[in-house]
Amino acid sequence: MHYGSPAKVVWVQDEPQNMAGWSFIAPLVESTLGIRPVYAGRDSAASPAVGALSVHKVEQADVIRQAFNA
Repeated sequence: MHYGSPAKVVWVQDEPQNMAGWSFIAPLVESTLGIRPVYAGRDSAASPAVGALSVHKVEQADVIRQAFNA
């Protein structure tokens, strides 16, 4: 069964962009499917966590918004 090519692939990750799988998976998805995935997640950072629950909640809500509006 062949489903065709996806119109868009969205990669969602909770960690900052320079951490976790984004830098590894983006080129693989692009070479396999022929389209660059869209990144939905936190901006690059020196730490995997912001250290304040209130800031984390704001960032987490933004990640979810990005995932569904990408």
